[in-house]
Amino acid sequence: MNAHDESLLDSVLTKFRVMAMFEGYEVEGPESPGMDGDTPLHVAAMDGNFEVVKTFIPFVKNINVGGDIGNAPLHYAVMWNHPEVARLLLKHGADINLRNDYGDTPMSLMKGRAGFDAILQEQAGRGAP
Repeated sequence: MNAHDESLLDSVLTKFRVMAMFEGYEVEGPESPGMDGDTPLHVAAMDGNFEVVKTFIPFVKNINVGGDIGNAPLHYAVMWNHPEVARLLLKHGADINLRNDYGDTPMSLMKGRAGFDAILQEQAGRGAP
């Protein structure tokens, strides 16, 4: 990472710092939790913002960071129907079998959702249960 990458990160994080869910919380990185435990990485995954997720990844220590009800960013990418963001998160180590507080995994949430068949087939080819 270089100064340009860090400057870009700070510029992107500025947009999150003004969101109500982060009001009163220090947003120093993509894994900084807001009022409900969700992070900027969660929000970017939920919004399907591929470029922001891609910008965050080099700065993320835990791609499976838990947020509200134990959802990881991958849960949100799937729940909000963003297969390209899900694929990006998986490429960088997201756990397709991680359970949230309700016992749902990203894999179980993908089943029957348009756009996720190819990802499920790829994961099956890698031996994912």
